[in-house]
Amino acid sequence: MEIATKNRLGKMPFESELVRQFAEQVDQEGFVHLPITAVHAQLAGGFPQPHRDPWDRLLAAQGQLERLTLITCDEKLNGFGVKTLW
Repeated sequence: MEIATKNRLGKMPFESELVRQFAEQVDQEGFVHLPITAVHAQLAGGFPQPHRDPWDRLLAAQGQLERLTLITCDEKLNGFGVKTLW
């Protein structure tokens, strides 16, 4: 959704093909789809940390619960208890 939204807003116009074929690209690159669960959503909505972007909050929740590393330069995510790289 993040990629599709940025593409729609003109912030990633060069990524149109990625938007159209996202699921296929994920599979082709050997990545695994990570569904959004109710547990992810509950943690994301309940984080006490101030961060206005609900998708970043969701990514932080998924990273924390699934023990994943987020690739981000957003320093606001440092206080969410999720490992980051960048």
